[in-house]
Amino acid sequence: SSGINAEYGDKMKLLLCLLVVPLLAAHPLTFKDGKFKIVQFTDLHYGEDEFTPWGPIQDKNSDHVMHVVLASEDPDFVLFTGDVLTGNNIDANATEYWKYVLSPCVQRSTPWAHVFGNHDDLSKEKGDRETLMSYDMTYNLSYSQRGEASLPGVSNYFIPIYREG
Repeated sequence: SSGINAEYGDKMKLLLCLLVVPLLAAHPLTFKDGKFKIVQFTDLHYGEDEFTPWGPIQDKNSDHVMHVVLASEDPDFVLFTGDVLTGNNIDANATEYWKYVLSPCVQRSTPWAHVFGNHDDLSKEKGDRETLMSYDMTYNLSYSQRGEASLPGVSNYFIPIYREG
């Protein structure tokens, strides 16, 4: 029976590759003039203490930093590496915060991907990381993906960056 499971697993991997690779191949990330610039944002914690004066001020400060960094660096790609939200503190659906976080990338047409941290959830009552990943993947500029089911977490995956030409 282990041979059947291995064969089934191999077929599933092939199916996933057949489904995912064409999506990535449609807009592959490539080096330009031998360079590929990535900007990383982490621990932004949008939505933290949203009902206090401090929380929204911190969100605006993060907005400012993101806009300044993106304008000065003009990256090829943005990588959000965890705790973009403090979803467990957000009262309403966190997709509004997600849209807000992504707006600088959307405005600049800069692609991105997310790797979730321990605070990246939709909200207290409205969902989980799977749902948030599904939402993020609806954006054309998103390269976020679900990782293999055999790996812990939702967002353990890789994104190929190809040489130019």
